[in-house]
Amino acid sequence: MKQFNMILIGAFAIMIASSCKKQGTVTPNNGTTQPVIDNIGIVVNNQNTTAPRKVKYVLYTDQNFSTDSKLITFRLFMQRPNNTTVWDSILPPMKVKDIPKSLHKIVVERLVPGNDPSTLKVGFEYTIQDVGYSWFFDVINAGETFKEVNYSFK
Repeated sequence: MKQFNMILIGAFAIMIASSCKKQGTVTPNNGTTQPVIDNIGIVVNNQNTTAPRKVKYVLYTDQNFSTDSKLITFRLFMQRPNNTTVWDSILPPMKVKDIPKSLHKIVVERLVPGNDPSTLKVGFEYTIQDVGYSWFFDVINAGETFKEVNYSFK
C-alpha cells in the first residue's frame, strides 16, 4: 500500500509539473524569435530580440455631464489598416454622467496580440443611447513598442 501511495504521489507531481509549463516561442517567416503571448495578452516567454508592443488606453472627461443619464458603451480596439480587428474589448455600459474625471481615469493596458509588427489603428468607439455612434483613434506605427491613447470624452 505504501508503494502504491508513493507511485500515486509521484504521478501527481509529474502531472502538476508538466501542466505548469507554458513556455514556448513562435518563429515567424523572417527567422526571428517572437514571444508567446497568451489569450489575455500576457507574455509567457520573452526570449526574443523584439520588444513586446503595448497599448495603453486612458478614458476620462473634463466636462460636467452630471445631468446626462443616457447610456454610453465604449469599445476599445486595435485594427490593421484594412480594418481587420486584431483585438477589441467592450467596457460595461455606463451613464454619460458616470464617465470618470481625470483623477479616476479608466486605464487599460494591452499587449498587441502576437506582437503584430504592423501599423495599427488603436482607439475607442462609442455608442450613446438615442444619440448615435462615434470614435476616437490614433495610430501605433510599425516599430513603435508603446502607444498611449489618451481620450478626454467631450
